[in-house]
Amino acid sequence: MNLEELDIYEWEKKYIPIIDEDTEQERHFHWAGKDEKDLYAELDKLDKDNRFLHVWTLMTDDNGDMCICNGWHMVNRMDYIVTEVPWGTPDNFKDVDIYVDYLGDAKDFNSEFE
Repeated sequence: MNLEELDIYEWEKKYIPIIDEDTEQERHFHWAGKDEKDLYAELDKLDKDNRFLHVWTLMTDDNGDMCICNGWHMVNRMDYIVTEVPWGTPDNFKDVDIYVDYLGDAKDFNSEFE
């Protein structure tokens, strides 16, 4: 398994999150209610077979720091974010873990895996 760590600026430049026209920031979709319907409507605009590769989860890590991780996560989730650029391909999506330090305050993430 490959772990890629990015700060929020690297992530925004590389994966290009869908922007909320009202806030001019990345669009967050809450996992329930109206936002859930909006999330699926946004995903319907993408290639049917690969749309899950555009989904990211805003969550807290084991240290309580806010982060963005590629894919759908249920534990510690806050919102989902959709990007224009996929985080993997159908052939390698199980081999990639991407961790984005959302607020720039995360502790050394790699130390947990060493």
